[in-house]
Amino acid sequence: MLPLALTLLLTGCHASPCQTTLTYKRDIPLVDVGCSSGSSSSNSSYSIGTAIGFATRQLIQERFRASKGLQECIAFAATPDGRRAVDTMLQLHTAHYPEYITELRGLADGAGVPFKQVLMANMRQELLALAQPHQQQHEDSCSDVLLSLPAPHGPPRHPAPTEGAQPPATTLIGHNEDMTRDTIGRIYFVRYNADASFPTAASAARRRTGSSSSSSRRLMRRQAAHQQTSSREGQQRNYGQPQLQTPAAGASPPPATASSFNRQGAWSSSSTTTSSSSRSSTGGLSWLGFVYAGELASSGFGFNSAGIGFSLNAVFPAAPLMPGFSRNFVSRQLLQARSIDEALAIISRPGQAVGHSYNLFDLHSRRPLNVEVGPGGASSVLEVRRGSFYFHANMFKHLVLRQRIDDSSFHREARALQLQAPRDAAELLGMLGDTADPEYPIYRHGNSTADAAVVTLCTALFDLEAGTMRVWTGNPGDASSRRLQLQFDLHTLQLLEEQ
Repeated sequence: MLPLALTLLLTGCHASPCQTTLTYKRDIPLVDVGCSSGSSSSNSSYSIGTAIGFATRQLIQERFRASKGLQECIAFAATPDGRRAVDTMLQLHTAHYPEYITELRGLADGAGVPFKQVLMANMRQELLALAQPHQQQHEDSCSDVLLSLPAPHGPPRHPAPTEGAQPPATTLIGHNEDMTRDTIGRIYFVRYNADASFPTAASAARRRTGSSSSSSRRLMRRQAAHQQTSSREGQQRNYGQPQLQTPAAGASPPPATASSFNRQGAWSSSSTTTSSSSRSSTGGLSWLGFVYAGELASSGFGFNSAGIGFSLNAVFPAAPLMPGFSRNFVSRQLLQARSIDEALAIISRPGQAVGHSYNLFDLHSRRPLNVEVGPGGASSVLEVRRGSFYFHANMFKHLVLRQRIDDSSFHREARALQLQAPRDAAELLGMLGDTADPEYPIYRHGNSTADAAVVTLCTALFDLEAGTMRVWTGNPGDASSRRLQLQFDLHTLQLLEEQ
């Protein structure tokens, strides 16, 4: 397919400060959003949502019609408890994440779909945790490999800013984005340009000279994922004792109304007030995120112009905290993080309903972290040291709490234990492309009777030494069949030509 670019200018009763460009390089479209300066924050948030919604309205409408998960949320919202849950969650997020709610209102208007459906699509896991508390098989499923190699010989391509400092490790982060079949062809990337133009080489150079704060060492006790001598029979892993960050008693966010759910989803009474605490959705940073049609960026993976990036694994605690913050809103705010410290503060915020597993990195230190966050905001941080790797599916591994683990996660974790530690990008992609388990393979091709509902939509590889992100469809371990979709320069956010 030849590259196709379509510029969509929004017009109507109110002039929009934003415009979008929709580009197809291969199969996954890229939506570029740029907004003129001078508009208010809330107006920009609405305009961003409207621009994205209008550019992708066909994909959003198709997904909403096909999504089994959304239809189950709609059915739940038709019940008295479901209606109260949706209304309470809306009020809670309006109080604490007002600009992202405004962005979703714009998205709904631009796409021509009901706002409540857009809201429920962005709170799907939280609402289904109430509606289906005993569900064991999950549609949100991803696999990640974090690989930290010894520093390369010779000067790094992007030298460390401190003269004489030890060069950062070569770090690779691979991510399989797995989801139900109804999302095939209904995904895209959004690239937001804070200055209504693409980042310049000068701004990229300034970003590369930024320093890393040491306060994260006070925020957490560093953890290691040690890999012992590799063999074909597998490796022994010693995760150490993870640091738990548990919110103080009473630190959960106050509910937005006089009624609230407790951890088991029963209705209880409360009378606390709320305050707004989200930071600007347009505040100065450019970013790129993988997006499911109709959702906020990003519930999959993304990075920003401050050099902060992440990929995500869904996790399923046995007792969600409701009402609580939706994971989509937390990861949307993560795209605004200017440092690892700020990113850790965002993702460990008290009052989260379900939590998430975050694979977190910054381009300066190239220090990969896995952060598991549970209901309420309890978190555990694990650092992958040089010469080691870490595999993560859809289960809590170092944050100890009761959880619901599906068969696929058990099988993928078990298979990863059998594989030798990857030594380079090709072997990492081979691990993510492994299909040796006939029932629940790591690369989810959809041909297994036991695991037919969920498929691997795409695979992303972050190479922090090279400063690139590449995205493929097809089996990432098979060079003859995988298809390169997009590749980006992480320092400039520019789309690179296929090599």
